[in-house]
Amino acid sequence: MGAEAAPIIEAEMADWVALGGGNSGIVGDQSHDYGFHCSANNVGSDDYSRWRDPNGSDGPYTDWDFCCAGDFSHKNNSTLRKYHADVLDRLMAGQFPMICEFIGKPWADKPVYYWARWNGIDYLEKYTGSGHDHWSHISWYRSKANQRAYLWKPPSGAYLRRAWPSYMPSSEYFGLITGPNASHGGYYSQEKPDVKAIQQRMIKLGYVKGVTDVNSSWADGKFEQPTKDAVAKWQHAKYESQTTRFGEVWTDDWQRLFTY
Repeated sequence: MGAEAAPIIEAEMADWVALGGGNSGIVGDQSHDYGFHCSANNVGSDDYSRWRDPNGSDGPYTDWDFCCAGDFSHKNNSTLRKYHADVLDRLMAGQFPMICEFIGKPWADKPVYYWARWNGIDYLEKYTGSGHDHWSHISWYRSKANQRAYLWKPPSGAYLRRAWPSYMPSSEYFGLITGPNASHGGYYSQEKPDVKAIQQRMIKLGYVKGVTDVNSSWADGKFEQPTKDAVAKWQHAKYESQTTRFGEVWTDDWQRLFTY
């Protein structure tokens, strides 16, 4: 059974190498007998890279021959390390939904860390394995290995920088935490990073009076009346003719808010 690198990961690697980084591998060798560096054809259904996938052990996957991880070497270069630190920060903020795993040492004075989406996006632990001191291992879900993340540089022009969350049906929305069941306001932990992202965009766009720092405690991950007021102000200013539910963020509002 064959194994080949997912083309989008090759593209991510090419971007990285162009910045001066190194390619430590995508397709695994004989020392890799499990995980994302192997194709789905070459690991069993009990392999974590298969049963952890949102589509389950038997897919459907983008391609059963694809290896779905890349090892991006920063060569212990401080400038290149910062790119890895930024990727990890963004993963922990809920971005890059196609990426499920990160192992690396983005900071010279800190240990190698392990992050996995299935542990909770804000959970980071010290890595207990070996290696990964001068490169970061980054894995894509097998079912999402046709989705570019643009880890190191954005595509040209405006683009959607944060995908609509996979746990949210399009028939529901972000709104007051005290609202009905269809209103997601940060009551559950998985919602908080997305509510916080909405709040940070409101600050960035200038719709929160007296607050200019996106890291302010105003962006607390709870969708309460001040957040509703800011969202409504933005909608009235920019999309009044296209909005009927002011102060709520539906899928179309989300697209407008995070495309820039």
